[in-house]
Amino acid sequence: MTREGHYARTMALVGGVLLVGLSALIVPTILDIRILVFLALAIWASWVRITYEPASRHTLSPVLVFASCLIIRGLAPAFVAAFAALIGALVFARRSWPEALSEMAEETLPALAMVIVFGQIRPTSEQVPVRVVAFLPALCSYFLVRVALAATRARVNLGVRLASFLDAAGWQMLANLGGFGIEAIILAFLASTGGLGYLGPVLIVAALVEFYYPYRLLSEQEHTLLTSLTMIAQAIDAKDPYTAEHSRNVSNIAVRLARAMGLNESEVRKIRVAALMHDIGKIGVRGSIIRKPGKLDPQEGHAMRQHPVISAEIMRPVEFLGEAAEIVRHHHEHIDGSGYPDGLRNGQIPLGSRVVLAADAFDALTTDRPYRKGRSKSEALEVIAAHAGTQFDVAVVEALKAIVHVL
Repeated sequence: MTREGHYARTMALVGGVLLVGLSALIVPTILDIRILVFLALAIWASWVRITYEPASRHTLSPVLVFASCLIIRGLAPAFVAAFAALIGALVFARRSWPEALSEMAEETLPALAMVIVFGQIRPTSEQVPVRVVAFLPALCSYFLVRVALAATRARVNLGVRLASFLDAAGWQMLANLGGFGIEAIILAFLASTGGLGYLGPVLIVAALVEFYYPYRLLSEQEHTLLTSLTMIAQAIDAKDPYTAEHSRNVSNIAVRLARAMGLNESEVRKIRVAALMHDIGKIGVRGSIIRKPGKLDPQEGHAMRQHPVISAEIMRPVEFLGEAAEIVRHHHEHIDGSGYPDGLRNGQIPLGSRVVLAADAFDALTTDRPYRKGRSKSEALEVIAAHAGTQFDVAVVEALKAIVHVL
């Protein structure tokens, strides 16, 4: 089993244990109206799911978890976190049970850490300002565990380094959670005073859902856009039945390579798009040339060598794709200058292009073609390594060696 499989299974198991344990402990007090109110509001808040690249996500339910920790003693906040995450994942995100349990574990473990820390330092005074000051260390413990779990998942599943994760998603996640802490304090104050009673928290949650809903749409749009690019790439690959899903495979390999080389996530994003679109220019090349099993004649070879240029020209006018156009134009350049279309050498070639070239070659070598059987991963690596320093960048080849076991 892969590291990803071990991590997913472990977190699902942890989630199952937490589900059973918290249920057994909380059921005797489940009729406490405060628990029911906070749980219902947390489930509602879990409808708004915001994702960040790479591999980071959150809902609005932590606001209710934080507020319940300020008001209710014991494990009730962890119970609220667990069931809101589980129901949100199953109902709103339509995750499978193992995936939902894994998400539940990632939400519940930080809540447990917060409850334990706050339980040790909780003041005897019930005044909200006093409790808020004592609550800050507990809130910090939640942040640390939550970000650590997200960073671990990103590292294990996607090969994202901690620094890259923090730079791309971690700080955004912390900023949002910090804002949730402030909102929870306001919510707890409204719930613990007379006047509006629990109507105050209901209004607060309604306002939060309304405020964060556009962010949910934005995160969904980026996912939809990448899905659309994948579909376009597959449509181009369909010109040749032997390269079906080639662009998606190249994209996955290139992203792994880029992360193994420690590139920041903005560069990884450009490489992902470039790898998906690297063959879109083949739409301007005759299918008979693309599918020809033998060697191309000079005229056919010239036509084929134009596809990176066509790809870049198609991409350049589109803002989202334009920044990756240069990577695509030069993804067939070689370190020794023997590539095309411009015969660039060494550092003249964009690093992203060197990454896509290696990913493209690796997938091509391991894929069955009409005229040969695909090679094993180790054999493909040997072929690429033999051309390191001439066709391929040495640093990229070393990164490929480091990740070949997860491809």
